[in-house]
Amino acid sequence: MRYGIRRTIVAALVLAAGIVPSFGAEFDPRGLWKTTSGESRYHFVYCGDKQTLCATLVWLNQAAMKTPARKQLGTYAYKNAVHTAPNTWRGRLTYNGMSTMATVTLTSARKLTISGCYFIWCKSFDLVKVSG
Repeated sequence: MRYGIRRTIVAALVLAAGIVPSFGAEFDPRGLWKTTSGESRYHFVYCGDKQTLCATLVWLNQAAMKTPARKQLGTYAYKNAVHTAPNTWRGRLTYNGMSTMATVTLTSARKLTISGCYFIWCKSFDLVKVSG
């Protein structure tokens, strides 16, 4: 009887150990992402190793093409962001001629949030995965 209970407990622990890693799964940030407003699209890639993340501004809608952001088309908007936690990177974001430290957080496999502050003005915006 004791052997059967011990074996059941060991089996439960082994099963639980196999399930736990799935709760902390890393999502893949690589691919094409667009802002929920449809204003812009970014191509996210790993810069070298999987510890740093880069994003290039690859597309702007017609209205955004009339802003200073058009000068950044084809350049890094986010470069060498450091992996700080599961599904989270922190690095320098450049947009509309301004640069600030920002955090990219993958909230699901198809959604990420970028948040940062410029002096006292803080903002966050969401992007959805288009492909990749």
